[in-house]
Amino acid sequence: MKKKLKNILKDQDRAKFRILTGLKFAIIPILSLLFLLILSYVILAVSLAAMDTFHVDKSFILHDLVKSFISHTIVSMLPWVSGMFVILFIIGLFIGSLMLRPFKNIAEYCENRLNGIEESYDPLFSTDLKLLNSFAEWFFLMVEDSSRFNQEIPVKFRGIHKPVFEKNFFLYNFLIIIIVTILTAITIHYLSLEMFEDIVEVVNEVFSTKNQVTVFTSSLYRIFFNISNLSIAFNVVLYMAFMFHIYSKVSTPAFGIFATMRSFIMGKRESRVHLIGYTYIRSYTRTLNKYLDQEARSKD
Repeated sequence: MKKKLKNILKDQDRAKFRILTGLKFAIIPILSLLFLLILSYVILAVSLAAMDTFHVDKSFILHDLVKSFISHTIVSMLPWVSGMFVILFIIGLFIGSLMLRPFKNIAEYCENRLNGIEESYDPLFSTDLKLLNSFAEWFFLMVEDSSRFNQEIPVKFRGIHKPVFEKNFFLYNFLIIIIVTILTAITIHYLSLEMFEDIVEVVNEVFSTKNQVTVFTSSLYRIFFNISNLSIAFNVVLYMAFMFHIYSKVSTPAFGIFATMRSFIMGKRESRVHLIGYTYIRSYTRTLNKYLDQEARSKD
């Protein structure tokens, strides 16, 4: 019962990490849409003030414009935003699982070796953390095939004293962000067009001549188009910040595991992984430490 409870708590930590990653990934387009609405409201407020000044006799129509902007825009965006949020949340869960996969592969290999199951370490397609995966593959091969420590470290693994910049990690995630940004851009331009058309309907009633309507709406269209592009740029910036944020969640523990294994293979048999604050991989590092304990005893 106690063991089962521990497993549940371990799963909860990892589930919490995946859920938070999914929420962060899905909330960014929502923030971009909110940014769009705020800027649009400011532009609308300025337009209403100008129209109220020059058309006092038709000021009652301006209230219809405000009502149309609020009600129609919100109703139109809800299905899009809800569907997009669910899809992006699922994608975010998948990203969170992929981020944990390198640590899971190492832990599963160690667990099998502790249980006497003979197998070779295979990082599969977990290439996001190339340094950890490539060194772990070499490390387990040396530990299992050699009866001595103090192995000579390959040149490419020397002189590394801090987390490295993983190009593959950013490349793969950047491709995902491009796809999501395209979907977000479509949604943003759709909402902008909807808001613009709502405003034009009321403006047609306020202005008396067609020429005035054309000049006003063309200027308003350019403003809404620029606001849309600004919101898309805001979305890209947030996703770039998100990439660096999630990378920090795995790069530090990955380096900690790498440094521990490197010290161990060089002869420091007391080296173990000690990470503070990374509860979502704590069970994985404990399994690795048990494996190191066993290997240290077997080679004494």
